Amino acid sequence: MTYAHFVLGVSVVASTAVAGVFGAFTWLRGKPSRAFWALLRVAQAAVVAQVALGLALIAVGRSAGGLHILYGVSLLVVSLVSEAMRVGMAQR
Repeated sequence: MTYAHFVLGVSVVASTAVAGVFGAFTWLRGKPSRAFWALLRVAQAAVVAQVALGLALIAVGRSAGGLHILYGVSLLVVSLVSEAMRVGMAQR
């Protein structure tokens, strides 16, 4: 299960990087893109899966250091808060 957590961690970094680069490219071109939002959703799903697996590892006694846990939880919180802000802006 630890290896799966590692692989998911790499997928979080990769999917976030792809979404970020693609988003920057479309922003520089000045053209909105629905594909960006799909890529961002994939990255967010990877974050949720990573946190869930991390919590499962903690539940079975495979806890990491406190800073590692804080980073994982803060990543989830930032993702959820930014999504809520996006929804709020879309309703204006």
